[in-house]
Amino acid sequence: MRQIADVLRDLAGDQYEEITTSLAEVVRATMETGKVGALTIALKIRPTAQNAVQVECDIKTKVPVKPTPPTIFFVANEDSLVRQDPNQMRLPLKPAVVEPAAAPLKAGAAVDDGPLPMKAAGASA
Repeated sequence: MRQIADVLRDLAGDQYEEITTSLAEVVRATMETGKVGALTIALKIRPTAQNAVQVECDIKTKVPVKPTPPTIFFVANEDSLVRQDPNQMRLPLKPAVVEPAAAPLKAGAAVDDGPLPMKAAGASA
C-alpha cells in the first residue's frame, strides 16, 4: 500500500505546499496565542473510469488569534468618545531631557591613569 504522504505530494497544483504552509501557520499561531488550532485535510475520491479515481483535496485551517484588548474611552460633549477624561485637569508635564552618554573607549586605546607614583630617594627597585 502506498503511503498517504506520497499521495499528497502527487496532488495537482501546489496543494502539498499549501498543506505544509498551512500547518506552519497554525503551529506558529498556536505557540503565539497558547490556544488550540486545527488543520483539516479532506480528500474526496470519485470514480471516473475503470480502475481510475479523481481525488479532490479540501484544506481548511482554524488559526487561533490573539484577542484584541479593549480600549477605554471617556464620553465627552455630544456623546463623543475621547481618550482623555474631559473632567480631569491636565498636569503641565514636560518630557525629561536625557544627556548623551560618553562614548565608550575603543579597544587598545591609551588610558590616562593620572600621574605615576614617585619612588622615594634611596629606594631600591
